[in-house]
Amino acid sequence: MRDTPHRHRAGKAVIRWMFIAIAGGGFAGITGCGSGEPVVGTRENTPSNLVVMRRLVGELGRIVLDSSGYRMRDTVVLNVDSSASSWIARTELGALLGSVNTRVLTGSQGGPAGSRWSVRGLTLTVEYRDIRKTGVFSGAVVDRVVTAAFTSEITDGETLVFAGTTTRSVTDTLAESRIEELESESMDFTRGDVPDLRSLDRFIEPFVIIGATGAAILLFFQVRS
Repeated sequence: MRDTPHRHRAGKAVIRWMFIAIAGGGFAGITGCGSGEPVVGTRENTPSNLVVMRRLVGELGRIVLDSSGYRMRDTVVLNVDSSASSWIARTELGALLGSVNTRVLTGSQGGPAGSRWSVRGLTLTVEYRDIRKTGVFSGAVVDRVVTAAFTSEITDGETLVFAGTTTRSVTDTLAESRIEELESESMDFTRGDVPDLRSLDRFIEPFVIIGATGAAILLFFQVRS
């Protein structure tokens, strides 16, 4: 069957629309400006993993005190079991108690009879999840999840006032290139495993987009000729 000018123009129109669809999708993938992408912290406003952990421990302390409904006496014995991160609990919880004019004694034994806050099993972790690139020419970003948890037991003399485990997490998004500077080399609990960005599908995807866009452009100019 012989092609007519009308059919030829229709074929050119179809290919033009294919070009627009493929090129538009390709350039959208290159720019990566989706509205759902979390804002990545800058050097100025992204706290280190250690700073986040200390904040979380302080917040957990406030949650424990509020949940117990107990008003500490003028002097409190704060007992934190020994671990690489126990100094954080002693520092942050001691500051919390001091903010309400409470005298804080530390140690597993001794001190006057009265309020005692025992903290066990302090756990501090950082995880990096969902590493990705927002565009072909942009750096990788990753979700950072920092978690703190510990078990508390508050007593007033021989009376158990509160017992329970409290956990809190916070998530933000940061540049993968900044992970090393946000960790503390001498503190293992501030470090986490970074997922591998170089999986086959993530490696090939940008080239598929570019290849499809190039093919559409080639078809466009072939039809024009």
